[in-house]
Amino acid sequence: MPKPGKEIPGRVQSGALNHVALNLTTGLDDAMAVLDSEGIGYSGPIDRGYERSIYFRDPNGYVIELTAKRPGHDRDMDPAINGARAKLDAWTSAKMQAETARA
Repeated sequence: MPKPGKEIPGRVQSGALNHVALNLTTGLDDAMAVLDSEGIGYSGPIDRGYERSIYFRDPNGYVIELTAKRPGHDRDMDPAINGARAKLDAWTSAKMQAETARA
């Protein structure tokens, strides 16, 4: 069993769909304190700017991610404000132009 707050056994792949993510309504520090008190190891916290996350394994070995929104999260994730569509359109256009140039 890993020590609290240390890396969990096995590989946690960033961005992979091989885990369950749960958004907390309480602080992530509270969750880490509970895991520490129970002797459950976890990886993190990882600060993505818009949220903080930790990862740990449940008794069956499944990876669980606990996330907590950072201030400004909802604004940063709002496509009407963050320009995500324009960024995706520009990326798609550049990719298509590059593929056309190679052909």
